[in-house]
Amino acid sequence: MRLCCFFLLLALACAKQGAMLRNVEFYPREERIDIMLAFAEPYNEEIQTDSQNGYTTITFPSAQMEQTREQDIGGTFGIEAIRVAPLQDSIVIIVLGGDSLRIQTTKLVEGYGLRLRITQKPTDPLGRLKDTLNDL
Repeated sequence: MRLCCFFLLLALACAKQGAMLRNVEFYPREERIDIMLAFAEPYNEEIQTDSQNGYTTITFPSAQMEQTREQDIGGTFGIEAIRVAPLQDSIVIIVLGGDSLRIQTTKLVEGYGLRLRITQKPTDPLGRLKDTLNDL
């Protein structure tokens, strides 16, 4: 009976663990910023994005990491810095600064990797139309 309870508690503890983030790399370019995330196992949860005045948050539910990472960006699209940090049972990416950002997520290597591409939304009418058509 004790052995059965031990395995049940072990299974519950493992079930609560999310995908472990192993590596974060930042690639700031003039026209975009790529953030590459490498997980220990495939990450298949829904990613949540929220924009507030002065910052954007990207939340990865049921994911975990060991230490916070931060990268100074130097003003690309008005972005000052990007921080990747654990928050409860999630990982949150905080983009400080930047207005009208477009964030695209691409799954790589069967979900073991994710690429977040941050670009600025176009301001001219033709660019906004193309951007809207891409969303359809």
